[in-house]
Amino acid sequence: MSESIKIAGKVLRIGETTEYGSNGFTKREMVIEVEDGQYSNKIPVEAVKDKCAMFDDVNECDTVSAEVNLRSNEWKERFFLSLQCWKIEVTDKASEGGYVDGVRSAVADAKEETDDDLPF
Repeated sequence: MSESIKIAGKVLRIGETTEYGSNGFTKREMVIEVEDGQYSNKIPVEAVKDKCAMFDDVNECDTVSAEVNLRSNEWKERFFLSLQCWKIEVTDKASEGGYVDGVRSAVADAKEETDDDLPF
């Protein structure tokens, strides 16, 4: 059994639950931005099977604390790592419109910019 890793940061994106194969395996991904000095890291974490529902109460721009386990898989002699979330707690809820503590987030600004109907 691996030791749990704790990740705390702001939610940038929450994906939809996706079903793979005919056996009903489901997976959902969330990207958490973690401040690390002058740089930030965007860390994807995933929930599988019945744990996908944990992300339902989380919104983009929320500040969260997630506990994850490091998992690896081998496929055709290649190895893939993932962070599987088994517990998540919202530590600071973002208000409507992407504001946290009265400051508009870059995530909300970026969403508005992508709503333009550009010809390319």
